[in-house]
Amino acid sequence: MLNDAAGPHASRLADILGRAITEWAILGNPDELDFTDARVLYTAAYALIRVGNAVAEHSRELELVYPAYPWVFWVDLRNELAHETEINAGKITRTVTRGLPNFIYAVTGQSLP
Repeated sequence: MLNDAAGPHASRLADILGRAITEWAILGNPDELDFTDARVLYTAAYALIRVGNAVAEHSRELELVYPAYPWVFWVDLRNELAHETEINAGKITRTVTRGLPNFIYAVTGQSLP
């Protein structure tokens, strides 16, 4: 788990965790979302961009403390969603339904309801 960080690393993780939990709450129950609906897909994409922005802000420091965690995935996803013209619905669906909960669990040790 990542939640054993102390000092400045704890606050960096808390920033990212806060963003992830906020975006999860905005999306409602992602397991029940219809990712074929363009509005849902774009809302989810923007949520992931915001999570990626939070990770990018702190990832260099956190990579030193937690080198095994795939920080670069979140930054690369953010860049892809922000700069590509075509959105991969499958990737967004997997990241919202599995990636966000897995990240939140990695930090808190608690599953989402």
